[in-house]
Amino acid sequence: VLGCLLRPREIGIRYLVQPAGMYHEASTLLAGAVWWTTRRGRFEPRTLALLDAGTTTGAVILLALMGATIPGPSGWVHGLLACSLALMARAVAVPSSGTRTFSISAGASLAATLAVAVVSPTDYHAINVALWLTATTGIATFASHLIFGLRQEVRTARQIGQYVLKGKIGEGGMGVVYLATHALLRREL
Repeated sequence: VLGCLLRPREIGIRYLVQPAGMYHEASTLLAGAVWWTTRRGRFEPRTLALLDAGTTTGAVILLALMGATIPGPSGWVHGLLACSLALMARAVAVPSSGTRTFSISAGASLAATLAVAVVSPTDYHAINVALWLTATTGIATFASHLIFGLRQEVRTARQIGQYVLKGKIGEGGMGVVYLATHALLRREL
């Protein structure tokens, strides 16, 4: 898509109507639609978890198919890089435990590998995709575990006894005043 914008005469609309372009557009539309839907309201945690897993898996499959259908010997590398970036972005941006990130990343990687194997069964691209996405899954899991653990530590550090600090109201020469919520009474103090 960026190539179409930067070099419209050379690439033009041809990319957008080729299978690789269509898979790329579909993955972008999928992610955009889920972002648009979730920003407009509150959802149950179970619904968000299903959207997270489904969107990640769907986008990674579409990006792998994009790479598998790019003409030339290095097309699968483009798809692999796109899949890896999608999995890493999810691990960094979506707060979840390492176990959940592993489950989603491993499932998406397996589905993407199977999709590539179906599209190009005579090539060894699926094996390469499987190996590299396994490494990406490990790194994404580690990153998610670290970030999730740090978020837990920050949440714990903001609690003093029965009070959870919400934010600073003001400060002066003798101290700082914070807005806090009492953990049991569930009211601001």
